[in-house]
Amino acid sequence: SFIPSFFPEGTQLGVDADFFYLPPYASKDLGNPVLGAGTLVAITKDTPAARAFVEWLETPIAHEVWMAKTGFLTPFKKVNPDAYSNAPSKKMGEILTNATTFRFDGSDLMPGKIGAGAFWTGMVDYVGGKSAQDVAKSIQDAWNAIK
Repeated sequence: SFIPSFFPEGTQLGVDADFFYLPPYASKDLGNPVLGAGTLVAITKDTPAARAFVEWLETPIAHEVWMAKTGFLTPFKKVNPDAYSNAPSKKMGEILTNATTFRFDGSDLMPGKIGAGAFWTGMVDYVGGKSAQDVAKSIQDAWNAIK
């Protein structure tokens, strides 16, 4: 995840910022739910090299190479979690690996002005105390302005 890149220098994980499973709501038992996005791989020209590359992507080392870089998380249970480049990534990776329910982040499917703009701002406003009704209205107003 790119979220730790927003942390000010000196941020202490578990003190100043942390990661967690989504909290339960209503009467639904979702176990350990998380929200995220994903990366897909497709072969556009079927060759032995392309198939070999996809087979390599199915190995722990392929994931661990990316884990050593900032911003990559994997639910692959066969990886060494110590391959993560920093404590925030390792914590997020552990949460993802132990998740029992995954929901795709719909903001990635929204137009940029909404998903990375009005929606994000609205979620921050909501967590900061703005009412759900006011947040929904501001997101809807932004949507109406671009459709």
